[in-house]
Amino acid sequence: IADQRVGHGAEALARLRKLQKDRPDSEDVAIVLARYLAQQNGPNAGIAELEGFSSRVPTAAGAQDMLGQFLWAAGRKQDAVLARVLAKELYEARNQTGRAEAMAAWLKAVDPNGQYERQAARGPDAPPTVAAPPAVAAPQAEVAPPVEADTAPAPSVLAPIPTLRAGPSSDEPPPPAAAPRPAIKSMPIAALAHPEPLPFAPGSMMMTGSGVVLEGGRQIITNRHVIEGMTVVYVRNGTGHVRRAHVAKVSSEDDLALLEIDSPFPEGAVMPLSAIVEPAPGRSAIAMGYPMISVFGDEQPSLTEGIVAKTSGLGDDPGTFEMTAKLNKGNSGGPIFDKRGHLIGVAVGKVDTAGIYKESGTMVEDMNLGIKGGRILHFLGKTPTPETASAEMNLEDLYQEMLPRAVLVAAQK
Repeated sequence: IADQRVGHGAEALARLRKLQKDRPDSEDVAIVLARYLAQQNGPNAGIAELEGFSSRVPTAAGAQDMLGQFLWAAGRKQDAVLARVLAKELYEARNQTGRAEAMAAWLKAVDPNGQYERQAARGPDAPPTVAAPPAVAAPQAEVAPPVEADTAPAPSVLAPIPTLRAGPSSDEPPPPAAAPRPAIKSMPIAALAHPEPLPFAPGSMMMTGSGVVLEGGRQIITNRHVIEGMTVVYVRNGTGHVRRAHVAKVSSEDDLALLEIDSPFPEGAVMPLSAIVEPAPGRSAIAMGYPMISVFGDEQPSLTEGIVAKTSGLGDDPGTFEMTAKLNKGNSGGPIFDKRGHLIGVAVGKVDTAGIYKESGTMVEDMNLGIKGGRILHFLGKTPTPETASAEMNLEDLYQEMLPRAVLVAAQK
């Protein structure tokens, strides 16, 4: 992987082939190699590798799981469903109930009526009982490496970072105050060992940012500039599940947008509206998102820690706040938490230190900006609720609790 990152593709593949030769029956090695080949040459390369491995090791649940993901990305939906049905059965035979439940949730989401599964059982030559929907195809834009760059113009002192929008949440009353959370010792139950791939053509250009899942499970808040002008949007949460999204609402006042997905993520982890609060000076500010995925990768979100430095933004803007948590392109729209798990805002930008120095000759310290929690509630048409009492978490526990709620947003024109 390190060789791949610095452009030594031949060396990377040689290393993986040697590893495969040393461990020909290792499921982990087969999956890593197949993912590498799929990243370089598209899903069909990964499919061919895993089909060969599965013929030798037919009880490899993880290989069937990953094979299903690649088949789905290649548009072979019946085959994908069949592979993941088998993966579910193999996970059950291993007593890996969490993985089996994740497979069952995925199958229910993509094949609620069982049409693909029934057709696969009838055989490839049988006429379909129900017309299958067309495969979602990513637009064939000019071939270029995936980018996190934002195309929206920005003030000279503010360098925007791609993000997602939020939308209206359910009208259910907020839950009662919870007892202090217990320590979290493991990954969420629906976490996938290998994240589902985004269904875009390898090498195609895309905009990426971050977002957070809101109460109700079908709404995601992000920055407007992440999805502006985009026509195809997918989101993947921190436990690896992919959903198609559409833009439900954008703000004319703040850099906020609301995305909606057709079905909630399997584990159902959401950010309650009652946990959205205003930032306060000195409060912890912990940013979670997917910065610069071409450098740092896109499988799990990153975490950076700081404090709220000031409860107004540039030029005393009342809708934003300053914080010391570090941000990069791709963090846009991502959640900013305090240590009690409250959402105090979403990332929106950073001070353009180079631009200010060029104009004024003064080098300012790096400072990053978030949109306040109160502005998110205003955008959603909701009123603030009294802050609930909860215990502080250490950063490890906070990360695990928020992992299903933080999403990568990827979009194409």
